[in-house]
Amino acid sequence: MPKFNGKTDSPLQIKLKSAILEARWGEFEVAQGGRVQIEVVTAFVSDGSTVKFSLKDKEGAAIDTVTGKIYANLYRGYYTVTKPNKTGAMTFEAELPDHNAKGKSGFIKVSPPVKITELKILDGSGKELKEIAKEAILQMSAKVGGPPEGTVCDFVMYCTNGPMQPQPTFTGRAKIADGKAVCQWKRKAPQQEPHVHVQSDLNKYGEDYHTLTYHFEISCLGMTAASKPVDYVSWLEMHFGDLRGKVTLVLPDGSESSKDIPEDGVLKLEKPKAGGVMIKKIEPKDGTAGEKKGSGGKPSDENTNKNPKID
Repeated sequence: MPKFNGKTDSPLQIKLKSAILEARWGEFEVAQGGRVQIEVVTAFVSDGSTVKFSLKDKEGAAIDTVTGKIYANLYRGYYTVTKPNKTGAMTFEAELPDHNAKGKSGFIKVSPPVKITELKILDGSGKELKEIAKEAILQMSAKVGGPPEGTVCDFVMYCTNGPMQPQPTFTGRAKIADGKAVCQWKRKAPQQEPHVHVQSDLNKYGEDYHTLTYHFEISCLGMTAASKPVDYVSWLEMHFGDLRGKVTLVLPDGSESSKDIPEDGVLKLEKPKAGGVMIKKIEPKDGTAGEKKGSGGKPSDENTNKNPKID
């Protein structure tokens, strides 16, 4: 550690030498056309300082030059491998031109391009889904050409609610086997549904209800592809006990639906969309109409001795 000596009650001017402590890649391998993270750690470098990167192939030939900015003694960014490289590897030298400091990374393997096709969301039996409801297992499947068998692929499942930003709901990994990567997600719907505002809530803000959609992204050696979105239609069971008659429901999108309560007391709703379902009224078989009820599908004890149970 350096030592600094000065006089009491007198300013002491200290000069610290800027340095690059580490220059590294975010991965060990990247495909041609893929994206890889670059990271540089510095010491005593002011925010906004320029860092220059000189990329070279395995034989030392220049590939590319890019620049960035240091903040909090760190640069972390991404580089897309678009320039030709027949040597199978590359490295980079980082330079702080205003601080006379340099650092060099190790080599990263550069493999042939990766081709990702036929992205599908499947159920547990391998059937492609056009809609997602109460499936306990979802599979994310894609053909991956280029990398050898056993190469690891990363998966992220996203849920999107209308204009909102997609939210990650599951992450997983799978190895390529027979030219395909399949990642499985065990879920319990609708317990894992994100919070969804129903139309009665959205009316206060002049907004409209949107159907939830799911899609996934698969990444392999820096290459990423996204599947097409699939609607989530949900499902619901309401248990009315001994109560029989007709029930009027307000669905999440604001529409109303009248249903006869089955003889077993279990009303099953297919595709009611995500969100809370409100019981508007119940008309028992004895002819006395129920009053408007609260949300959640549970009528008050004023009209029945047994509240419906929602699963």
